[in-house]
Amino acid sequence: MEAVRISLRQSPIKSTADATKEFGENPGLIVARPSRSCMNPVFFTVPEGFYALVSNFGRIVDYDGPNGPQDTWPAGFHWGHPLKKVLYLVTKQAIVFDAPCRGVLTKHNVSI
Repeated sequence: MEAVRISLRQSPIKSTADATKEFGENPGLIVARPSRSCMNPVFFTVPEGFYALVSNFGRIVDYDGPNGPQDTWPAGFHWGHPLKKVLYLVTKQAIVFDAPCRGVLTKHNVSI
């Protein structure tokens, strides 16, 4: 079986609603930067299957959940003023990254 090379990258997307489609069509996409829709200035959504970092006036804010503050926001519908938005969406999909090893030293100081 031949290995397939995929470059890992981040990309801007139109909205959080397009996240599932964009991540499905682009296998190397691991981080997306959605733009804020002018049609919905008082709420935003986080789609299922993603971690979301949310900003308020450009500063990343924590989610105040039932178990205390969290860095990432859960999937669902969230209220917020027009300057609160999803800054990054990160996929929850497992990604296998095989990094080549060169010049690794053993405990006996031998390079392999």
